[in-house]
Amino acid sequence: AKASAPPTASRPPRSTAVAAPRQRQQRARKGEWAGVDLVDQTEVDDDVVGGDAAVDDAAGGTPATPLTEEERRARLRASLGAPSPAAAANSGAPSITGEGGEPFYQPPPGARGVEYTPLEQQVLRLQREHPGVLLLVEVGYKYQFFGKDAAVASECLGIAAYVKGNFLSASVPTHRLEVHCKRLVEAGHKVGVVRQDDTAALKAASDKKSGPFSRQLSAIYTAATLAAQAALGASEGELARKPAGGFYGGRFRGRFSGGGGGGSSGGTNGSGPTPAEQYASADAAAPADADAAGTEAAGADADAHGNKSSDLSSFLLVVATGQDKSVGVVAIECSTGEVSYGSADSRRARAEVEGRVIALAPREVVLVGDPDAVVDAVIKAHAASGSVRVERETTASVAGASAAAAVADRYCEAEGGRDVAGGLASLANADDARGSLDQMLEDVMRLPEVVLTALAAGLKYLAQFKLAGVTLASRPRPYAEDGEMRLSANALRQLEVLTNSGDGTERGSLVRLLDRTLTAAGGRMLRRWITRPLARARPVIGRHEAVECLAESLRASGIERPQEAGDGAPAGGTNGDGANDAGILARTMRSTLRGLPDVERALMRVVHQTATPRELVGTLRTMLTAVRRMRECAKSEDALARSQLLRGLVAAASDATVETAAAAMLAEVNEAAATAGDKLEIFSEQTARARFPELAQRRDEVSAAEAELENLLPELRRVANRPSIKYRSLSQGSSKTEYLVEVPVSHKVPSAWLKVNTTKQFARYHPPEVIAGIKRLACARERRVAAANLAWAQFVRAAGTHYAPMAGTARALAELDALLSLATVAEAEGFVRPHVPA
Repeated sequence: AKASAPPTASRPPRSTAVAAPRQRQQRARKGEWAGVDLVDQTEVDDDVVGGDAAVDDAAGGTPATPLTEEERRARLRASLGAPSPAAAANSGAPSITGEGGEPFYQPPPGARGVEYTPLEQQVLRLQREHPGVLLLVEVGYKYQFFGKDAAVASECLGIAAYVKGNFLSASVPTHRLEVHCKRLVEAGHKVGVVRQDDTAALKAASDKKSGPFSRQLSAIYTAATLAAQAALGASEGELARKPAGGFYGGRFRGRFSGGGGGGSSGGTNGSGPTPAEQYASADAAAPADADAAGTEAAGADADAHGNKSSDLSSFLLVVATGQDKSVGVVAIECSTGEVSYGSADSRRARAEVEGRVIALAPREVVLVGDPDAVVDAVIKAHAASGSVRVERETTASVAGASAAAAVADRYCEAEGGRDVAGGLASLANADDARGSLDQMLEDVMRLPEVVLTALAAGLKYLAQFKLAGVTLASRPRPYAEDGEMRLSANALRQLEVLTNSGDGTERGSLVRLLDRTLTAAGGRMLRRWITRPLARARPVIGRHEAVECLAESLRASGIERPQEAGDGAPAGGTNGDGANDAGILARTMRSTLRGLPDVERALMRVVHQTATPRELVGTLRTMLTAVRRMRECAKSEDALARSQLLRGLVAAASDATVETAAAAMLAEVNEAAATAGDKLEIFSEQTARARFPELAQRRDEVSAAEAELENLLPELRRVANRPSIKYRSLSQGSSKTEYLVEVPVSHKVPSAWLKVNTTKQFARYHPPEVIAGIKRLACARERRVAAANLAWAQFVRAAGTHYAPMAGTARALAELDALLSLATVAEAEGFVRPHVPA
């Protein structure tokens, strides 16, 4: 090995600590010195300063001495050219720590000598208007955190926090919004997404072209509401927010920064078949043995702790405490619309609240009033067990007459058509026992006052998420209805109904033993049956009859016996047409349920008008396929004749009304465009002119602008003396620059032509008239995007009017899945039907 030259005082050798990677040095120089208390200080100090004082040792030849924390920070500031805290305070520059030694987030309100940029002024306004919300602010093609939000995001997401302007800042790219937002929500934060209202081309053509983009809070997300809200991926106006003209879409940077106009507008551009397509194309006769089916059902959706993901609820639990310490409990499943309630006096308050907490595992809790110390301890213990949000609400605005008025206003808004779903008045048929909304409101007003207070608080809380209409999708029901048992928290815990008494997971619990469901909705239904068992003989006998029929069908179909290799048909045999095959019922149900998406939650997103094109069209295709498959179950007449419950569920699952409605709506859309999330092409020209005239008009404007640009070519050829000139488009990543005029480098062109790009052989220009045409085209395209979004919103609103029959079909499929799960366990374990006296 070569001997290294002796060190000199002028240039000491670089130690491994000093020779940090270029990327880390650049990150530090960009400003992480100001957020040193919020990022990995050891990494920054060791990389940039040299934690072992190797430089001093090499330069002076003295033994290395450990550096104190203050010395390390001083070295870090000096190496980055950062001022000391005293100098920073005198100059008004942000320091590492603020007053009192706390980390710096942003200047305190009313700080002297601080000038805010227009963007920072918007941030301050949004922070004042939405306290307690962690804000992601759209800035170009990234989302930024400001102030203390940046510190929280840095710790939770593992991203760098740095000082930018007057704020501590952190950012994530636009295409990763969904991932990072979900991580923040799962950590228990309330996250707000602030989007730009303006679009680049329209802003550039308006009087506000020199001002900042306007920004407003578009949505708030929490763990309980995330599944019911709008998709976090691309925003509705994603296409409009990109410079649609390519080079002149609102700003010029001397590089290709535009987005083409042929992209999608919102939705998810996923590759590969959708779950609905996979489900529709699945083999209708795909038998599987019991062990494989049980493993798939119980293990495929299980998390690292052995808990099935289908059981992870989206419950919001509202606990109201009256003046006499009685409690009213309202549980709202935001993703499915299920609403249940209960009440108890002061003596049974703890049992009521603890039972609901264990059975429902709520993701969020809202406490109204001053709860008893014991009740408060139960909620705190649940919150400490996971990332559960707990918010408190005073009773002043949601108690007594105020609560009744708030609930009445909410239900009356639906009658006036001002609800999020518009057609929620038609949902009265979803449940025969509910009747009209008037009758539903009368029933709600008869609830105990403390329950009404909890319901009003829940509606008020959900209003900020635009989800208050969730309570109108189904009638509020008692948690344990007449004929159902109410298991106490002690019974659920000691009997290991939901979790074991060892590590607290589902392994070894009753629900894990019985859950062989094939769908998420079926898993939720089975869990509901287990935690609220039937208490009357007649319903128990009816359920036993259904399970016995399905178990016999499973036995006859041969699904429970492993097949020999190469067999093309299941053991047990079919007679060809299958008309009299006793196993056709089980085989058809399994093929229908296997791979079925969670249509129950998808339908609720339709009600809230948050469904993307991919989701809605996939849900319609899934419902259509499921209804047609379930019709095959009617061929097993003998089995259905023995169980009235099965006959009713099969009839509801094969409702012809659902088939007609789904087929009619699918006929109006381009399924390929919907799968790609392309709202611009989702409706045919005929449908657009018949139902959405504004969309048709905007499409014509785009066509006219494109034709105008094409008509410029003859004149451009004459001026350039190049008869072969054609427009060229260049793409770089997701950006695209259109309508380039390409000529050889040596060819002379008018001086007014703007050179955009050159290569060794060609130069590409934008003539002035082309630039003007591109700007007009960009504005036309953005108006088309707005019209497409409006047309899609109207289509989703119309689809919401079919919620009632589709929800009935979805619920019937969930109950059939739960029954089939019990039959699978009974047949595999050799269980027998117990005798229950009528």
